[in-house]
Amino acid sequence: MPRERKQRGHKPAEKRRLEKEEEERKYLEAQERDVLFYDRPKNPFGLLTHEDERFFSEVHEEFKKNELDDEDAKDAFIQNVFTEMKGKELKIATSPVSKFFESLLPLCPRSELQRIMMVFKGHTRELAIHRFGSFALEKIAGHAGIWISKDLDGTVEDQQNEEWESLEKLFQSMVEVAPTASVLRW
Repeated sequence: MPRERKQRGHKPAEKRRLEKEEEERKYLEAQERDVLFYDRPKNPFGLLTHEDERFFSEVHEEFKKNELDDEDAKDAFIQNVFTEMKGKELKIATSPVSKFFESLLPLCPRSELQRIMMVFKGHTRELAIHRFGSFALEKIAGHAGIWISKDLDGTVEDQQNEEWESLEKLFQSMVEVAPTASVLRW
């Protein structure tokens, strides 16, 4: 077996030194990233099953294709997705499938947004510090703000369900995440 030729001299040694420094830098960056995010909850609400994750991924692909020409078919499709999501909203918001959840929010009716906000109501802090949940929370707050502004303008007739809290109160409870004692500490 022939031996591998060892390169000698100034330039190959410099190249090996730079490669070693690059590996060390990447390792230290990975360690810093782990330290920065060590206290973030990975899955505070549990994981989706593989079947659910696959289902929502397939629905997301179907949704991205946007091949539903008929408005009634699109509404039925969205309604079926919302019925499939019931009870899994928090798991979806804290999983990689949350991108789909975020893209579905602009199409959801006010009653669905209120229902989702009721589910998220007591979990705002956990969602705010979660990797995926923070984006979902941001989108929900944005769409709630849109509905509230439509209410103030009077462009939407009042369709509020009596058994649910008003959208304004839900939005206010979402925004008031930090207790006043922790704010005064700053």
